[in-house]
Amino acid sequence: FRKKLLPGEEFLLYSDKDSRIAHLKRIMGLLLFVGILNLWVGVYNIIVAIAAGTVNAPLGIINVVLGTISLVGAYRLKKKKNALEAERAITE
Repeated sequence: FRKKLLPGEEFLLYSDKDSRIAHLKRIMGLLLFVGILNLWVGVYNIIVAIAAGTVNAPLGIINVVLGTISLVGAYRLKKKKNALEAERAITE
């Protein structure tokens, strides 16, 4: 019962702009939480590794990298959300 997609068309789960904006906000919130948590844990692991000489440094570096990737993803979603909000303001 669904419409066939033409080549080059993408599937949209939420078709109206308000639903898409709300969906992006939920994803951004999750990415921000995960990114900040990973950065915090990564920095903590690096500090513990420096202070105590343990093997936590590689784990800390991995957490910092994953946290940075999550925050970059959240920033890209924020740009997409802002574009949708601007488009919604024009059409209303």
